[in-house]
Amino acid sequence: MRYPMRAILLAVCFCLGFGSPAARGEEAAAKKNTADEKKATVTEVAARNDAQQKAKAAVAKQAAAQQAAAAAKRAAVVKKLKAAAKKPRPKRPAAADAVAADVIFLQNGRAMRADQVRTQLRNLYKVELAYANRICDMSPQQREQVAVAAVESIDVFIEKLSKKKNRRARGGGLINGQATLSVDQRATVQAEIKKLVDTNLRPEQAAQYLDELTKREERFQQATVQFFVARIDEKLRLTEEQRTKLQKALEDNWRDQYGQTVEVLMSNPMYVPQVSSGSLMAILDDYQKDVWRTLQRIGPQHAGIFGRGRVNEIVDDFELPEAKNPKNQEKAKRLGGGGDVLIEGGVNVLIE
Repeated sequence: MRYPMRAILLAVCFCLGFGSPAARGEEAAAKKNTADEKKATVTEVAARNDAQQKAKAAVAKQAAAQQAAAAAKRAAVVKKLKAAAKKPRPKRPAAADAVAADVIFLQNGRAMRADQVRTQLRNLYKVELAYANRICDMSPQQREQVAVAAVESIDVFIEKLSKKKNRRARGGGLINGQATLSVDQRATVQAEIKKLVDTNLRPEQAAQYLDELTKREERFQQATVQFFVARIDEKLRLTEEQRTKLQKALEDNWRDQYGQTVEVLMSNPMYVPQVSSGSLMAILDDYQKDVWRTLQRIGPQHAGIFGRGRVNEIVDDFELPEAKNPKNQEKAKRLGGGGDVLIEGGVNVLIE
């Protein structure tokens, strides 16, 4: 009896010290589950890090490819201009036979004679004059007087363009941070129309036109800022707070050149506007900054030589007479003298 009791006591002590087989199994299973969870966590973190590294490498590769393509395009343009400069020039006609068509403007790879530029310029004048007519309610006599003065103004405008020749146009822009020059004549046309209104209409009509012109520019500025914010938000996924800050920064640091970018951005969704880096970088997080550096940014550019207004529909057609003044015809003849003018990417190049 004493030996069985001792065996029972030993068994109880063994169970208390080492636990039952079922308990030991549960404990081992729990330890295994914990180890598996740790292993899965480590694997997940490693996979995430690997994915981020691959994404950064892909972004860097894409940026390098874009930069190489841009460099190749610039080199092709330079080569084209150099080849044109070396090409033998035909003998020029006598000054009496020279016509305005000898002056050539090259925009987006398409050559335009001066008479074609004149047609485009007349359309832009008609758009602005129709706008002024709706505001000022011109009388028939005033319309006729303004139309005649507008033809004179167009002749002077073409002559000024021809005189630029080897001078760079005013205004500038950025494509991926590279400086370029733009040829935005919209503001110049508006200034000429304002002169016509001031000279040929009553003071109260001129004041009303100036007031509406100011309001139009303010509305255009607001629309441009909202468009910029929407395009940047599309690429960077901004938060609501970031969008609000960006809109305020653009409004507080508005540049007239921003308005020259809208047409190109609307037809090229892969581009983003070139805005002040300091204002933008203060808003973005680190990941958004990395993405922004890979995007193709574009500054002041134009769909046509004379910028927005080129394809505007003229609601109230403001007819302009043809130039019949001998003085104007003599001006047109003089435009044929000198070298042809190439306007390529906003840069005037004289080809002798």
